[in-house]
Amino acid sequence: MLKRNYLLLSLAVLFGSVVFAQLPERPGTDPNLIPDFRMPQHEKWMAGEDPYPAKPRNMWQLGVNAGMLRISGDIQSKMGYGYGLTLRKAIGYSFSFRMQYLRGNAFGADWQPSWGIAGNTALNGTNDPAVDYSGMAYLNYKTSMNELSLEGLFNISNIQFHKSKVSVSPYFLLGVGGQTYNTWVDQLNSSGVMYDYASVPVHSILNADKSIQADYLNNIWDGTYETPAQIDPGKARFRGNSTNFVLSAGLGLSFRLTDRFQLNVEHKMGLAKDDLMDGQLYQRFSNSFTMTADPYQYTSLGLGINLGKNAAQPAWMSNPMDYVYENLDYLEKKTNFDDDDNDGVPNLWDQELNTPEGAPVDAKGVTKDSDGDGCPDYDDPEPFSSAAFEIVDCKTKWPEGISEARVKELIRENARGWYLPSIHFKTDDATVRAADYENMAQIASIMQRYPKMKVDVVGNADTRYTEDYNLELSKKRAENAVQFLVDNYQIDKSRFNISYKGETNPLVKDAKGSDMLMNRRVQFLLAD
Repeated sequence: MLKRNYLLLSLAVLFGSVVFAQLPERPGTDPNLIPDFRMPQHEKWMAGEDPYPAKPRNMWQLGVNAGMLRISGDIQSKMGYGYGLTLRKAIGYSFSFRMQYLRGNAFGADWQPSWGIAGNTALNGTNDPAVDYSGMAYLNYKTSMNELSLEGLFNISNIQFHKSKVSVSPYFLLGVGGQTYNTWVDQLNSSGVMYDYASVPVHSILNADKSIQADYLNNIWDGTYETPAQIDPGKARFRGNSTNFVLSAGLGLSFRLTDRFQLNVEHKMGLAKDDLMDGQLYQRFSNSFTMTADPYQYTSLGLGINLGKNAAQPAWMSNPMDYVYENLDYLEKKTNFDDDDNDGVPNLWDQELNTPEGAPVDAKGVTKDSDGDGCPDYDDPEPFSSAAFEIVDCKTKWPEGISEARVKELIRENARGWYLPSIHFKTDDATVRAADYENMAQIASIMQRYPKMKVDVVGNADTRYTEDYNLELSKKRAENAVQFLVDNYQIDKSRFNISYKGETNPLVKDAKGSDMLMNRRVQFLLAD
């Protein structure tokens, strides 16, 4: 299998060269998921003209949630509840926007007494003359709130390197929004009379006395929050509720249930510049302000439903590395240079994947038929039959009654009277070129037809190197040409007379550049 270190080479092969073998469809985004305005990029990517795939359309997520709502204020909070709706849309793989509506009730009650009540309009008779405590009271509240916010969610770990699907996706969020709330306190019994806090057995702030005071208070409070809490007269009101600009932050975990459903666990904190969400802004032991705002906490469990047709699942639950690994796998399978038929042409380019063993093939892996007679070279007794004569059963049909003397005469006539076809060589090389195989086949065919014929083989060289070197090089060329005919056509070596002349017998005198090819040759002459 091709190592990943060679994948860049494989990419160049796939997109920078002509690929003859038919490849399966390239892995990538389903075109039905691509919006129209991104389709040009998708088409360029599929054609290998753009390295980046088009971003698919992804689903919206509609969510419902419910959980615990608390206010972290001047009064100890108790268990509250909240519920809400969300609508979320991914902008990228790591970022999404979410609109959230939250509604709920938060509660609080202090088992510790408070002496800082003189300025609290809910306790000094201002809001309700029936509620006019002096000296000390035990505080409680119920706050009903609504929030509408726009939040940005940042994914932390949906980019996975070691697995495909994202099962759990942590995220954090930042948001802004608006809030309305209304706070009430329970300071009258069912008869409309203030509670008798003087009868509480102990008035202590020690934890050791908590159970005594808390049990007593829970027994006398009736849970009816009838008295409006103190409000900030400088704040705008909406339908009788105080309003705030809110900043929010939070952390969460998304769990994939299916491609359509997602479970969300989240803790979120909202912060407004408001110290009266719990109805109290004074210190416990004095009528001085506490100097702090009242943030609220919402811990929720939610169910997200992914909505959309012809759309991928939300990007925050998608692993963008899927595209990378799918293409790496595709390239590894298609550019591993396996050669199932061992013909020397990898499957990637091979247009004939079942070539018979040992059969010579062309650059496309197709069995060669050099003379075009319909017989593949590996099964052709004359793979380079002459086009000058009729071919029957893959063999040249020679004219009847022609003598060896006449053959020599024909050769002389067609070869300007003195040689069989010559072959030529690359610079400083003695290997028979593939371009000369047909000439060699014609020489062999005539020698096989006339077994008494002998041939003089003369090696030559150009003038690029020293005379001694060129003499040796011309000798190797002549010897290799003879050996080629012996090995491939079983011509007896004794029928050849080898000689070599180095650079002393040029066809083109004072040749330069490409003209030197004519001098780098082996001549085949009829022996006398």
